[in-house]
Amino acid sequence: MNFFHQSTLGLTALLSSLAHAIDPPERLQENLVKLSPDFNITRVSATPVAGITEVELSGNQIIYASESGDHIFTGDLIDITDGRNDNLTEHRQQQIRRSTLATLDPTTFITYPATADEASQVYVFTDISCNYCQNFHKQIKAINDAGITVHYLAFPRAGLNNATARLMERAWCAEDRQATLTALKASGSAPSPREPCQAPIASHFQIGTAMGVQGTPYILTSEGRILGGFLSTTDLVSALE
Repeated sequence: MNFFHQSTLGLTALLSSLAHAIDPPERLQENLVKLSPDFNITRVSATPVAGITEVELSGNQIIYASESGDHIFTGDLIDITDGRNDNLTEHRQQQIRRSTLATLDPTTFITYPATADEASQVYVFTDISCNYCQNFHKQIKAINDAGITVHYLAFPRAGLNNATARLMERAWCAEDRQATLTALKASGSAPSPREPCQAPIASHFQIGTAMGVQGTPYILTSEGRILGGFLSTTDLVSALE
């Protein structure tokens, strides 16, 4: 977890919480601002651990602090009572991802719908120049036939100011988005759109960055659970069961 990575996305109002929200200690806010003026506390919640509060930064990042606000730490808070192995931090991150996905405009995705009765939906951050993304897409018919709908979001790994990002705009601006994205992944080329459009490449990239996406493909369930990177059709079906 990169403590100093910040996001400018305003997701706070979109999130619910597993824990009871409390007012942030003034001391904590003051101390964080001394570390970095960009730190933005969007929620403070109680945890099961006495004296430790959960602090949400910029609507997407979780750290922990003492109630006094004089100490902070990062990492996973895991409940091991009675033999449990319950990652409370991941539960909160999953909840944030689920809430984020639920608020996105589905018209900004390139979607390959299930051809059989839909059993699941997955959200995949993708890059047309990524070999694993290309190999994942070669299975798209088999994945759809297995009852899985795939929603693609754009995530050019090299950033927004590069040729790949500009090529990906062609897919999102195309009259036939599915065919164009398939062509780009297969050959790296596709016709320019007849008319330019406001492709959501930048917004998808920012959302992915806020979620912690670093590589592609990055596969999520609609519940915000991370399935990982490349998966075969068989492994994807198994992971969703």
